[in-house]
Amino acid sequence: MRTIDIRQKERAERVAALLAKSGLKPAELAKKLGVARAAAAKWYRGASAPTGARLEALASLLGVSVNFIRTGKDDGAAPASDCLYIPVLPLNGGSLFGVVDALRLNADALKSLGLKPESIALFLIDSDAMAPAIPLNSLALVDTTAADTAALIEGLYLIKTAGGIRRAVRLAYGAAGPVFIPDSPAYRREPVPVESVQILGRIRLILGVALV
Repeated sequence: MRTIDIRQKERAERVAALLAKSGLKPAELAKKLGVARAAAAKWYRGASAPTGARLEALASLLGVSVNFIRTGKDDGAAPASDCLYIPVLPLNGGSLFGVVDALRLNADALKSLGLKPESIALFLIDSDAMAPAIPLNSLALVDTTAADTAALIEGLYLIKTAGGIRRAVRLAYGAAGPVFIPDSPAYRREPVPVESVQILGRIRLILGVALV
């Protein structure tokens, strides 16, 4: 038991040292990995270390191998430059029952779409208001740089309402200018003025997740 405790302590200390060298602030790290600030703060203090998908995402972010964080030895398996771990974030406090914490995506494929790794986020869509374009429980890849209201183009977006609710919507241009609307006929197609919400980014890719 003591050997396990020592290894856990050494792992936490390695994580803290890597984070200190990275220049990342705890709040910034928490946002990138989709974890609570309190959890990130513990990693910086060396009080604990991430596991599972969070560990893989952190290793990818810091440019080291998972094995190095675990053992302190470089096995030559550092994350490839074409591999990124992107945390999956709940849209409005929901979750995917702990099944999906992060996805590994090809960096070259993202670049071909004009996407920057530091400016993308994955959200679990917990509503069918945009079906069939965005099915319930699918994952939406959001480009957070596409939030400039002066450069909006028609397409799918993630917005935040005045009440703090995140919603996936479609931008359409009408006689009165650009508005956001849901796709599904089961929902009221009441236009939402662009200026009344916060635009979080443009949805560039939809990934299906099957729950059986």
